[in-house]
This record gives sequence, C-alpha cells and structure tokens, in this order.
Amino acid sequence: MFTAIAAIELKACTIDSKVDVVACNVDFGTTFTAIEAVELAIETACSQVDVLSTNISNIIDAQGSAIGTPIKSGDFNETFSITTAGRYFFSENITFSGNSATNAIYINVDDVHIDMCNRFLVQAGTQSSVIAFAVASGICNVSIDNGSITNFKGGGIVLDGSNKFVRLSNLMLLQIGKSIDDGSTQASDAISIGASSKNIILENLMIQETQDEGVSLTTNSKLFIRSCRFNDTVSGDGGFFANGITQACLDGCIANSNGTTGFRIQGGTNKNVVFDECKALCNIEDGFRLFDIADSLIIDCIAESNVDGIEFTSDLSATATNDTRNMIINSSLLNNTDNGVNLDICFNCYIADNTIANNASLSIFEDASNGPNSILGNFGFKSSGGNYNTSNTVVNAFTVSQTAAFSPSTGPVRWHNLNTGP
Repeated sequence: MFTAIAAIELKACTIDSKVDVVACNVDFGTTFTAIEAVELAIETACSQVDVLSTNISNIIDAQGSAIGTPIKSGDFNETFSITTAGRYFFSENITFSGNSATNAIYINVDDVHIDMCNRFLVQAGTQSSVIAFAVASGICNVSIDNGSITNFKGGGIVLDGSNKFVRLSNLMLLQIGKSIDDGSTQASDAISIGASSKNIILENLMIQETQDEGVSLTTNSKLFIRSCRFNDTVSGDGGFFANGITQACLDGCIANSNGTTGFRIQGGTNKNVVFDECKALCNIEDGFRLFDIADSLIIDCIAESNVDGIEFTSDLSATATNDTRNMIINSSLLNNTDNGVNLDICFNCYIADNTIANNASLSIFEDASNGPNSILGNFGFKSSGGNYNTSNTVVNAFTVSQTAAFSPSTGPVRWHNLNTGP
C-alpha cells in the first residue's frame, strides 16, 4: 500500500517538474497565446494532481494501517475501551446500543488521536446516562476530530478532570440528552470538561438542541475556543457555561436561540477571559451574563434580541477585586428587551466605542453602588428608557449634538458619547 502511495506521489512530483520546465521555456513577452498555453498546461497539471490527491486519500481510507487502528461496529459489544496509545479512525458509521454500558468509547491512556472520518456515532435505545466519548481523569494529549455525535442521553464528550492538551475539532453534537427512539430526555451537556483541566482547544464545533448546556467548564485554565456554535439548548445555564475559568479566549463563537443565556460565566473566581467577534442572538435570557469576573474583555461582539445584551453581576460579595477592570469595546448591543449593558456589579470598568441602540429599557444601566467606571465614545439611537441611569434615575446622556461631553451630577462616570437623535 505504501509503495502505491509513493508511486502516486512520484507522479505528482514529475508533473510539477514538467510545469516548471514549461514555465521556463516559454517567452512570456512573445504573445498572449503563449501565456494562455502555459496557463492551460498548468490548469491541466493541477487537475491531474487533484486526481492523484484523491487517489491517495482513497488508498489511505481503504487501508486502515495508514492512519491507525479502525473502529467499527463489530467492536461495540459494550464499551470500546482504548488503553493503547496511537491513532484510531472510524471505518464506518456506528450505532451504539449497549444496554448496560455507561460509555460508548472510553479513553484511558495518554496520546490518543481519533479521526471520525466524517462519520457518525449515534445512540440507539433508551438507556440513560450513556456518554459517547469519556476521557479518564488525568489523561493528556487527546484529540477527537471530524464527525457527528447524536442522541447520547448521558452526554456527548466528557473529560473527567485534570486533563491537559485536549483538542476537539470539526464535530457536530446533536440532540444530546434526548433519545432517538422514544424522545425521552435527560439533563446532559454536549461537552463537559472537568475540574483542573488546562490547555484545551475547542474548534469548529456545531452544538444543537442539547438538553442542558452546550459546553460546560469547571475551574479550567488556558482555554481556546474558536468558531463554535451553541444553538437551541433547552435548559441549563446557557449555550456556553463556565465556572471558575482563567486565561480563556472565545473567538468567533455564536450562541443563538438558547433556552436560557447565550454565554454565561458564573461561580468561583473568573479572570482574563476574552470574547472576540462573538455573537449572542435571540436567547431567552441575557446574551452575555458574567458573574464575578475581572480583567476581561468583550471586543467586536454583537448582542442582539436577548434580555440584557451584556450583564456584569455577582454571586459573591461584590468587591473591587472580584468584579473589576472589565472592558466592552467596539461592540453592538441592539434590540434587547431590557438593557443594552447592565452594570449591576462593576468597578473600574471601561465601556467605549460601542453601538448601543433600540433596547427596550436603557442603553446602559449602572447600579448606584458601582464605580468608578469610564463610559465614552459610544454611539446609538436612544433606547426606550433613556441612554444612561445613575442612582436608578434616568438621565439622557446622549444629547442632540453630534458630539457632547456629559458628566452627571451624581455617579462616578465620565462621558464623551455620540448620538444620532434625541
């Protein structure tokens, strides 16, 4: 098999060399016809290389030894346990129907990489608490990529805790917590990452119609979450939920039409969290609800058609240590049914250069006990209740003039905002 691949690769190299020879021997200044001939030769060669690439992929797909150990339906009497490091791949779609198992696939060794090869793993039957992939506590260097996980009542992917260097990418997790057979449900997360896990990457995930949270994180650090969608979760604490996280970046993620909040951080102490180009849309509760968080940033984000667009608040004793130095910059907070920004608990925060408009209550609400906070350079049409309040009294801080400085007589806030109308 490897000889066949080597032969194909050699042909590809030969074609590439011929293209280089053609390019060198043609006088590009002679006629456009010569240039077109070269372009045609290159296109033809590229097409042949594409065919060869496809042939290589087909050979690899047909020969499991090229990418590791195949995982197939016949391996699933009950749980498929992985206790040997290496690469594994799905050689076919798998319907799991273990009657007494708690996990379909259980990873209990470091250095395991599973490629689902764009195939699916689905639970049949009504057995409760069955998890698709479980990673044992303390296991490191694991990846699960390229597939669909559907209808597992106990959860999609569960990391038991103290896991490091884990990547989950290019996955769809659909209707986790709901039986495909009788429609019965169980409160389960699509992805659950246990305590003290770090260096976790979640990338290009589509999580849809989960009975509980889409992603649930507990006391984790060094998290990178990119291009993930958390849609239509039924209950729980939101499409994305985290408890006690530090050094986390969410980049280009979307939380849409969830049964509670879009993005929620609550519990423990949270610090150094960045939301960059994320969207919270049409969630039943707040778009972003952040408890007891410090030194964090929301930038270039959109919160539209939620309750509050963004809320900073606290479960703990509200202090300038737990709830401080957060920033909302260059974001859009539009058409929310309460406030654009709710600074329920927030100290030394910076709200700048945002578009905040057409919210049913206030553009920005700040509790009288907060501050000092800096609010400047924002733009927007007046929200129904006004644009800003302090001491729970509405003050129209956005004036008719194109630029205006406003300093309310009460409340530790500085303004320099733009407005398009009264």
